[in-house]
Amino acid sequence: MSCLQSLSLFFYSYPHLTDTGVSNLTQNLMNLASLTSLNLNFGVCEQITNTGLIHITEALKTLSSLKRLVFSFPKCFGMSDTGLETLGQGLKVLVNLKDLELNFISCGKMTNVGLDHLYEGLKGLGSLEKGELDFDGCFRITAEGLNVFKEKLPFLKITK
Repeated sequence: MSCLQSLSLFFYSYPHLTDTGVSNLTQNLMNLASLTSLNLNFGVCEQITNTGLIHITEALKTLSSLKRLVFSFPKCFGMSDTGLETLGQGLKVLVNLKDLELNFISCGKMTNVGLDHLYEGLKGLGSLEKGELDFDGCFRITAEGLNVFKEKLPFLKITK
């Protein structure tokens, strides 16, 4: 499995999936250094919190070959600015990343502060060519908070 280049895992609406389960998954991801494309969908997995995102971010450190990354966490209500800060830090190591999609629909604890942290991680990725950020239903995130992305990273498609 060490030659695997693309992996998509969908855990949509798994009510019993917890941060511990995510930790177990990421331990296996760390063995896939050849991955160039990763798609993880944890939609409506309400028990996944910032801790789960921290585990995923740790795995990113070993996946420097990634060119495409899709993370989807709609309605993961336990995620907040802390998760975005951790993710921003983890994205910095993905120097080959060309395409990024992040979906945090209805993650109501996220604010503009978290966006600032995420931006800090993205701004140094010179290889990034396209991407999508979806914060629809994140009522604490404002248009003002998204403006820095629109101004500094205009190739990103942003939904709010």
